[in-house]
Amino acid sequence: MTAAVDLRGPIRELLWELSGKCRRLVVVGDALMATAIQDVASIPNAEAYNFYVGSAFHDASLVWEVSRRVLHIPPFLWKLIGKLVLPPGAVIPDGLPTPQSCFPENFLKFIVDQRANHKFFKGHLFDACRAIEGPYLDLLRRCYRLLRRGNVWGIGPFNPVVTQSITSNSNSTDRHSSLGWLDMQPPKSVIFVSFGTLTVLSDNQLYELAEGLEQSGKRFIWAVKDMLKGGKGRIGLPEGYEERVKGRGLILRDWVPQLEILDHGSTGGFLTHCGWNSCMESICRGVPMATWPIQYDQARNAVLMTEVLKIGIAVKDWERREEVITAAAIGAAVRRLIGSAEGEELRVKAREMGRAVKQSVMEGGVSRVEMDSFIAHITRKC
Repeated sequence: MTAAVDLRGPIRELLWELSGKCRRLVVVGDALMATAIQDVASIPNAEAYNFYVGSAFHDASLVWEVSRRVLHIPPFLWKLIGKLVLPPGAVIPDGLPTPQSCFPENFLKFIVDQRANHKFFKGHLFDACRAIEGPYLDLLRRCYRLLRRGNVWGIGPFNPVVTQSITSNSNSTDRHSSLGWLDMQPPKSVIFVSFGTLTVLSDNQLYELAEGLEQSGKRFIWAVKDMLKGGKGRIGLPEGYEERVKGRGLILRDWVPQLEILDHGSTGGFLTHCGWNSCMESICRGVPMATWPIQYDQARNAVLMTEVLKIGIAVKDWERREEVITAAAIGAAVRRLIGSAEGEELRVKAREMGRAVKQSVMEGGVSRVEMDSFIAHITRKC
């Protein structure tokens, strides 16, 4: 957060230097670094564009809620207004997680301060795909144009939509061991469990998660590298746990090839913290999710997966974020996703969305068209 202030001077000098070497200087800046690049507004031949790395649903739902508060309209009346003015297909569920409950107070203040400096941006780019978030990009476009904040482009996804692996040969010695293990499992029978790079669960919750995966009776791969406590490379698993789940559960303490695991034919579900990259990687590979948000935008991403797109089930609702989810509840959620009719329906829908996202980045696809539109805009002659 300090960098947003400290970098302003060096970035200003760099931008002025670059501006003298081109007809138009185009700056694409992260939404949380607005104060660092705000001096672009003083450069005659420069213009800046805001880049959001999260879902369009997250920001669109926040804009919709803030608009109600600014206009002092009661919730029940705002809901009726939404039926008339929201873009077709835009669903804003009731009771969405509040920013105050999702972000630490100092970080939330930083976000608000950064957004207060967004007025100099000439447009907004989202790591979002119209194939799945079109209505929310339309809502954002309407709002920003009404506020004279420029256009909105959905140019995502930025993560690879097709897994590129130099170790795809099943006989390769360089191939990750988890993929060889997956080769021996039945189709769509394995749930992949990973909570990203910043998540730390309490000892009690870690124990319940381990017990829940065991009690589910389903096959699983559990990436625990970023949950390790201390520096000994061990976590507090129940005594004898790894021996009991041997052959059915694979516990990985080092780096894992997440894209390749999700892309494997034996993977049938993904227990995830709902970071936006993980969500899009799962969607692109047609894998439904069991959602367990931890912090930040993850809570609203989880709602998008379960209540809006309907390609996931909730393991832990945000209202229960302070509770320890029991092994029984975790096991039941895994069984709903793996080896059930409900899980298969979710997989069919996830595969359909995955195909749509992949097509969006092809020639003539909606994301390619949006990117072409943005490039045409910044390379205009006048």
